[in-house]
Amino acid sequence: MAVFQRGGSMIVKRERVRRSSKAMILDPYTIDIAPDGHNTAVGELYADDSVSYEYENGAFALVDLVYDGNNIHCELKAGGTKPFEGSEAVVERIRIFTAGNVRGVKTEDGKYLQTRLVNNVLTVKKPGVKLLSNWTISLE
Repeated sequence: MAVFQRGGSMIVKRERVRRSSKAMILDPYTIDIAPDGHNTAVGELYADDSVSYEYENGAFALVDLVYDGNNIHCELKAGGTKPFEGSEAVVERIRIFTAGNVRGVKTEDGKYLQTRLVNNVLTVKKPGVKLLSNWTISLE
């Protein structure tokens, strides 16, 4: 099945196949980045426990994701004041389509991450960052 993604967008998803969305609540995230002609992309994610009304009491998170060609930034924009089931989920992989020449990818603390470049798609494996928090990953 062909899937198209608009240039300049970022899609956050959980890729593990489960029988229900409730079973996916603790699964890790995958971020797909499709840069535009200026080598930038943006995205946004809202998350809560998906079952209760606790979001009214601050149990939710809204994050902005930005790719500027050199860095991937995640910034907690709203919420995050009260933990909820699934709020500790991590990013399992990041895929950047048309990544070009990247020598290395590292976290804010200088740790280099495992990468793979196939068919001009750069896959960053297990960055280990919590999606619903502030972080930056740098491309070199």
